[in-house]
Amino acid sequence: MDRLAWSYPIWIKCALQRLMGACVDITDRKRAEEEVKRIRHLEGEMRQVSRTETIEELTASLAHELNQRSQQFGLMRKLRDVFLPRKIRS
Repeated sequence: MDRLAWSYPIWIKCALQRLMGACVDITDRKRAEEEVKRIRHLEGEMRQVSRTETIEELTASLAHELNQRSQQFGLMRKLRDVFLPRKIRS
């Protein structure tokens, strides 16, 4: 159990008469603060995962586009070899 306590003296005519104080249970507040920290940490991890997924998607899309272009050039080279005589190609 977490407690927050404080006290202060009561003086009357320069003489200490008594001490006044209080003690409050702050267990729930501490537990709530820890839960907030945990949630913020999880939110940070979720943002990182989201960024990683976005980068992966962009990378896959770029790889697909590059592969398509590479296949097109290969096809064009094959068509060139079939339809153009060797003299014209040089």
